[in-house]
Amino acid sequence: MEKSIVKLVFRTATAMSIITPAQIPYFERVKAKTNRRPAFTKQEIAKLEKIAFERISEVNHPRVKRERQLLYGYIRFMLLSAMRVGEARYLQFCDLEYLEQTNELEHDNLKVIANNNVRSLLLKISVGGKTGKQEIVANEQIRPSIFCLYKLAKDALKTRVAYNEGSNIWESDTYLFGRADGTVTKVFEVGFKELLIAVG
Repeated sequence: MEKSIVKLVFRTATAMSIITPAQIPYFERVKAKTNRRPAFTKQEIAKLEKIAFERISEVNHPRVKRERQLLYGYIRFMLLSAMRVGEARYLQFCDLEYLEQTNELEHDNLKVIANNNVRSLLLKISVGGKTGKQEIVANEQIRPSIFCLYKLAKDALKTRVAYNEGSNIWESDTYLFGRADGTVTKVFEVGFKELLIAVG
């Protein structure tokens, strides 16, 4: 930031003919440091999920318990949907739709082939991205996470998050990762850091 300001000062001085371009000093380019960690291994993911689940029963405070339940549901959902954080943040129950399949399913530009022709339920998730609305498909293993999030929303908000059995569409604009007051949980940073400390 400081370097940008200094460069601007020199450019302005050059434009005002106070100095010549040759008098502008050279600024060495400094690469930005990153604190990114490598991806989790399968063993780390299993341990993370296990500890996240166990920590729910360790507390009695309703708010803390709900936050841990929501974090666990969020972790499971993200792992099974492979969605980006920004895509999942504002998801609502009405963005979800279950699709039955036998051996092949086609939906617009989406084509999913079932494994070994086994009948199952796929979850279609409509998300808003930089290029507009797009659809993501997750397998049936994500269903327990969805119902966990559904129960949290129903119990905490005291509202009916309807599930239309006929059309398989969730009829609610309630956020999947909503707080008890109905507002969206934008980040899980604090809770996730506490979980990582607990995992060790």
